[in-house]
Amino acid sequence: LILNSMEAADLLERNKPVVDAAVELLADAVNAYTAAFFVFDPARGTLELFSWHTLSKNLIPRCSIGAGEGVEGLVHKSGETVSIANFARDARALRYYSADEDIKAFLGTPVRGVGVLIADSKRSYSFTDRERKMLEGFSGLLARMAAVDVMPQEAPAKPRPDLARSLLKKMESSAGGLRFVALALQAGKEALKASYALLA
Repeated sequence: LILNSMEAADLLERNKPVVDAAVELLADAVNAYTAAFFVFDPARGTLELFSWHTLSKNLIPRCSIGAGEGVEGLVHKSGETVSIANFARDARALRYYSADEDIKAFLGTPVRGVGVLIADSKRSYSFTDRERKMLEGFSGLLARMAAVDVMPQEAPAKPRPDLARSLLKKMESSAGGLRFVALALQAGKEALKASYALLA
C-alpha cells in the first residue's frame, strides 16, 4: 500500500491488529452487516480494501475500487460523509460484494489523508445521526493510526475491564468517548471487546 509516505504505510501495517479491532468494534456499534476500511493508493488511483468485518460470504477480499468509482469514490472525492437511506439497488453496485445482499442503507466517511471508512446495513433503512458520528469518530482514530504507532510493546495477558471502568467514569462528551475508544484500542483486541461489553 502506498500512502502519503512510506512511514505512514509502515505504521498502518504495524497497527493492523488494532485497525482490525477498531473496524470490528465499529461494525458491532452501528449494527453493520459490513464495516470496511479502504486505503487510497495514489500510484494506482484506487481504494484498496485494507480491513473489514462482515457477516457476508460474498464480500470480495482485498478488492480494488477506482477512486472515482461508486459511492466509495464519491466519499473519497468529495471529502464528506455520504449517507444513503433506502438503498434500493443491487449490492454489487457497492463494488465489494460479488452477489446481491439486500443492503438497506449505506454510510461512508473519508479517513483524512488515508482513505474511506464505510458501513452498510441489512437491518435498518437508514443510519442514525449517532451512528454517523460514531463512524466519523472511528475515521479520526484510523487516520491517527497512519501517523502514530499505537501497538503496545507487549500484548496484555488477559482482558482489562478495569481499564474500561476507569475510563468509563471520564466519559462526559463524544470527545471523551473517542478518547476512551482510543485508549481501549491501545490495550489490545481482547481488552477492546471487554471494554465494549461494558458500554452495551
